[in-house]
Amino acid sequence: MKKVIYLSVISVIAFFAFVAMIIFLAIEGESRMGYGIFLCGVGIFAIFVCPLLRLIFRLRIPSYIDIYIILLVLFAFIAGEIFRLYDMTEFFDKGLHFANGLAITAIAFSITPLIGVKNASPLFVAIFAFSFSMMWGVVWELLEFGIDLAFDTNMQRWQDDPSTQTSQGSGVLDTMFDQFAHLVGALIVAIIGGIIYKKYPEGKRFLCERLPKNK
Repeated sequence: MKKVIYLSVISVIAFFAFVAMIIFLAIEGESRMGYGIFLCGVGIFAIFVCPLLRLIFRLRIPSYIDIYIILLVLFAFIAGEIFRLYDMTEFFDKGLHFANGLAITAIAFSITPLIGVKNASPLFVAIFAFSFSMMWGVVWELLEFGIDLAFDTNMQRWQDDPSTQTSQGSGVLDTMFDQFAHLVGALIVAIIGGIIYKKYPEGKRFLCERLPKNK
């Protein structure tokens, strides 16, 4: 019960943080207002992803997944993009990608019961978790690329080199370092998670599962 209360409080705080940011951007009326409001809208939607999945598909989803999603959108969108922490320090961007590699790989371990992976070898589960995490890393970079095209923004740092501002050429280096940071985080959790899975394959506390239907 306490976990539900804590999670609800965190979700409410995050929701009002995004709403407050939308109001702030609307009042300021800066050139990036539409882009910022779009990110806040995505953030608000992300808060309700896990609750909707629980309701629609009758799933038990560990609360740490909700917390990860909320922290991701807060750090990546509000802190990183709107308040420009990405531009202030390179470590913020790479640290976030490293943390994503850790978290997404852990989430991949937790969803194995939902995809019918039972009695699989720890090596197979670890490889699946690592591959799933790296796929998410690629999808994230594609999302950054698409937003840069749609809003003429600089998520992939393609505007950092004046000689390539029309071709996104300088964004390749940023993308590759992002992927490498994600890979390191994913590899760490895949190895540790594989060892833990071998010893405690029934660690249901950290696993998603389908709830029985009401009769």
